[in-house]
Amino acid sequence: MATLLDLHRRRKAGDIAYDRVLIETSGLADPAPILHALMTDRDVAEFHVIDGVVTVVDVLHAEATLDRHPEARRQVALADTLLLSKTDIAAPSQALRERFSGAILHHARDVAPATLFAGSDAAARLATAAPIAHSPFRAVHTDGIETFSLLRDRPVPALALTLLLESLVEHCGARLLRLKGLVDIEEMPGQPALIHAVQHVISPPEFLDRWPSADHRTRLVFIAQGVPRHFPARLLDAIEAEVRDVSGACTKDAAGPAS
Repeated sequence: MATLLDLHRRRKAGDIAYDRVLIETSGLADPAPILHALMTDRDVAEFHVIDGVVTVVDVLHAEATLDRHPEARRQVALADTLLLSKTDIAAPSQALRERFSGAILHHARDVAPATLFAGSDAAARLATAAPIAHSPFRAVHTDGIETFSLLRDRPVPALALTLLLESLVEHCGARLLRLKGLVDIEEMPGQPALIHAVQHVISPPEFLDRWPSADHRTRLVFIAQGVPRHFPARLLDAIEAEVRDVSGACTKDAAGPAS
């Protein structure tokens, strides 16, 4: 964090210029605490925003590494983008690919830098990343880590979204490794909310000017450990029903008794 603050100070002073910062961790670093720190340090978060997590996977040794090291499994589970290396020597097996569900895959030898570092485009990645055609999408990793999605065809009331996020943090906490998604807000048609959360911390929603694709459904992708995959959808249904009941009751009260 101190390095990021120093970089910002030097850029503000005109000593250096940069558009983005690439943080390279050690080979077996757990991404979750790093993401958590970036989101909770107010000084850092004021001038820097998380764009994405990129993990390089050696397809020759990936299965053995994933079986042996829990940190490697979390790196794969939390990644937005996976770069597959040594694919000129060996092709990733179907079993290995199934452990990658939820991230965009690139062959490291073919990917252009602009593909990875073209600026903050989290919304576009969410529109194309997880295979969410079947609801609820689910990928099971080891250590009880699961990637699953919540899809909604109808808009979500803004209050229901707020209560959902608060409830997820309260009930899931550290088990909610990461949450990202686009939400169709009932009160703001055509301006989806970009959602990002890591464990106990939820970033303020970013409201986009337009949808990044023709798919205007709400889609929330969960990376969680020990969270029942149906829990978020059922929780949202219950919260939405309560919000609409209260809203309807308040409307009737405001209108006064029927004549």
